[in-house]
Amino acid sequence: MDNYVLGPDEALLFETEYYNDVRVALTNLNFIHFKKFKKFLSREQVVVAVFPKEELKVYKGVPQIKRKGKIIELYFTSGDAEVEFSSVSLAQKFERIFVNLVTDKSRAIRAAEKVRSAIDVVDTALGIDTVEAVKDVIGIGISAKIGGISAKTVKSAKTTAAAAAAKKFSKRK
Repeated sequence: MDNYVLGPDEALLFETEYYNDVRVALTNLNFIHFKKFKKFLSREQVVVAVFPKEELKVYKGVPQIKRKGKIIELYFTSGDAEVEFSSVSLAQKFERIFVNLVTDKSRAIRAAEKVRSAIDVVDTALGIDTVEAVKDVIGIGISAKIGGISAKTVKSAKTTAAAAAAKKFSKRK
């Protein structure tokens, strides 16, 4: 890598080629941002900015990384960085790897935790066990769970209502 040497306990997790004079690398310890500059009639220079992963701002367990298409904004305690990737899929891959690195959790585990916390709020507010209620509905069937109404009962109620309407209509004549 340009002007950056990996430490003995540092492993490269993600690296890009230069795109719009910017290149990024992600290790298990740092986010490295390379930017090429070329002044008139001088040699090309590369400026390297290194941000330790611990400096990434985290709010309520959510790393402060914002992705808009193929542009990613990273918010560190020592400054911010913005990177434009060559494709949206590459930006998504970088975001996924970086968030997993910072939180030590995959996207699926974080999503399951969000669902679980929402279920806990519903359980507390309504005083029920939502998971058990859903299991009962699926296991027994929705018609049996809601007031014991079955398809046969609904059909006979429709026939009775139709017969009553026909009876009213015949009395008018």
